[in-house]
Amino acid sequence: MRTNLKPHLGTFVLCKGWIKDWKDIDEKHPQRKVLISQPTIRKPDKDLLFENQPIISTEHHLNLYINKEDLSDYPKFELNNTLDFSGIIEGYMRSNGSIDYGVYPNKQSLLHIKLELINAQYGYMADKFGVYTEHFYKFNLVSNERL
Repeated sequence: MRTNLKPHLGTFVLCKGWIKDWKDIDEKHPQRKVLISQPTIRKPDKDLLFENQPIISTEHHLNLYINKEDLSDYPKFELNNTLDFSGIIEGYMRSNGSIDYGVYPNKQSLLHIKLELINAQYGYMADKFGVYTEHFYKFNLVSNERL
């Protein structure tokens, strides 16, 4: 039981763990069930780096149920890769009737990853096709510093 999560019901949290397994299911609606090992669940604080945010709990594992239409918001699933996700702590009833707690993921933003891909594409185009201009060069330098 994840009793450490009980006092935080309804709380928005940030999490990081390792992908141990996943499978696509279609019980109620199309989803991907992702087994996350050793997830660290933290209380968000916009003024602190993730590593410095207060830890609510580190669990043995969590099962994430991600709607199929939201899968494109996540990076490619690979075994033993880390997965960062956010969500709300909620309770649920297990098949044996006991109550447990988990994190229900919310829609993710991959803006930071998309910006890195755009930057890499600009760099490729500049190197391959020689499209550097002074403005483009400055944009590329500033982009690299901020990423």
